[in-house]
Amino acid sequence: MQRVSSLQFTKKNVRAFERTFIGGASQIEFDKQGRINITSPLVHYANITKECVIIGVNERLEIWSLEEFNRYMKENEESLEEITEDIFDSPYEA
Repeated sequence: MQRVSSLQFTKKNVRAFERTFIGGASQIEFDKQGRINITSPLVHYANITKECVIIGVNERLEIWSLEEFNRYMKENEESLEEITEDIFDSPYEA
């Protein structure tokens, strides 16, 4: 968020990025039983119909429909080595 907030909002692509990726974000708290309420727009966006998968990714949680997560993992299974090399052999570091 710190890096995003330093971007120039006068640029069209920055505004589009903020709307798309940050506009739907929300900060939530766990209830007394350790549960969270996922808003209807996010349930719809994630295509969650029954079961979901919650994964920890650095400092955030990602919530996926079970079907979408399995599809994503299968589609990217073979390219993981290439993805890893691309990330660690190029200037992606913040």
